[in-house]
Amino acid sequence: MIDISKLNSDTHNTHINIHLLSLFILIENLFDFIGVIILTIGIIKSGILLKNFATELGRKSEKSMILARMQLSESILLGLSFILSSDVVRSIRIPDLRQLLRLGLIIGIRQLLTYYLDKEHRELKTLISSLRN
Repeated sequence: MIDISKLNSDTHNTHINIHLLSLFILIENLFDFIGVIILTIGIIKSGILLKNFATELGRKSEKSMILARMQLSESILLGLSFILSSDVVRSIRIPDLRQLLRLGLIIGIRQLLTYYLDKEHRELKTLISSLRN
């Protein structure tokens, strides 16, 4: 005989798993989208600051160039954080070796970028403060 209660339970668990899978995919796509939007806005803002750099002369133009570089580095770091979050969610959903290696590679690249961009960001802040004097 077939146990009807077990069939209902299995069907209910399948529906829950499908909803969870859909939620994970939605979160992945949302994080990817937010990351790309942040990168795009950062590039546009940096482009506007670079336009100012091209039209100005002297100390003010140097400051515009520094601000453009700072804006771009901040946008890259924040955008990559969202993209990394998406990959973390994806590795939870698809826990295979290929996905975990990809995640490890992305984390390594992001850490290197973070280190160098943060170092440059501190140097640029020092340069801006020296331009004010």
